[in-house]
Amino acid sequence: MKTKVTMWGNSYAVRIPKQLVEELQLTGESELLLEAKDNGFLLTKPTKKKQLAEILKNMQPQKEVDWGAACGKEAW
Repeated sequence: MKTKVTMWGNSYAVRIPKQLVEELQLTGESELLLEAKDNGFLLTKPTKKKQLAEILKNMQPQKEVDWGAACGKEAW
């Protein structure tokens, strides 16, 4: 898909066609990652960071392990 690079103040801007905006569900406040790649650049949508509650939701409580009697000067 072709697009154009235009001036925007002292910077350059790349127009993103409406079809891609809808496909990627971008909004006026979307953040994108831009990196140089070979003879061009790669523009990607960052992956959503998981919240701690989401990471832990499938975790099951573990049984306590009996490590035996203390054999040194441990304070239990």
